[in-house]
Amino acid sequence: AQAPLPLEYQAYARAQRERFASGAMDGRLRWWEKSLAGLEALELPADRPRPTRRSGDGASLEFTLDAHLTARLRGIAEGAGATLFMTL
Repeated sequence: AQAPLPLEYQAYARAQRERFASGAMDGRLRWWEKSLAGLEALELPADRPRPTRRSGDGASLEFTLDAHLTARLRGIAEGAGATLFMTL
């Protein structure tokens, strides 16, 4: 099994929000704004046209994996240093 992470993502995200809210990141933010000023936005090709306004509509698909397949997928994930969620 993988060792537990020293910091959960939720705690990391909260700490980041607090750092930005406190002004501690203002200097770094200004540096990036200055460094990127005047550059054109990078337009990457998409697999399909995107709507001009996001709707938030989505879908879900529920399925069940048997224990044998789940164990094999966990093995693949562990071999790649990833979680089962990342592998799926």
